[in-house]
Amino acid sequence: MLLYRPQRKSHLGLDIIAQAKRGEKADSVFKAREVRSQLPDILKTTKIPLTSCGPNWDIVRKAICSAYFHNVARLKGIGEYVNCRNGMPCHLHPDSALYGLGYTSDYVVYHELILTTKEYIQCATSVEPG
Repeated sequence: MLLYRPQRKSHLGLDIIAQAKRGEKADSVFKAREVRSQLPDILKTTKIPLTSCGPNWDIVRKAICSAYFHNVARLKGIGEYVNCRNGMPCHLHPDSALYGLGYTSDYVVYHELILTTKEYIQCATSVEPG
């Protein structure tokens, strides 16, 4: 990988290298940064106080689940999930961060379903019921 880093912005190049080593796509990271930069203005406009959840990631997972409740899948067998709403069988996409972890979550919430010879779920996060 060839990466040009201007001296004043060397920290940005290191971030990209670290993300590439972890398999993250640069476009997704840039989009997330763009959205994150807009959030303080949105909160200020709607008069919602800006607070941090700190290390409590359960709050973030609950927010994701409430937004994607229709895309919840339950583990059926080895590597196979079933959508809880319509019973459609689906599998974790090989590019997913959850794929090949050695641990399979009983439930996942996903953003995208790709229909090929198999139904693959992408942008999945592990969730716990309750």
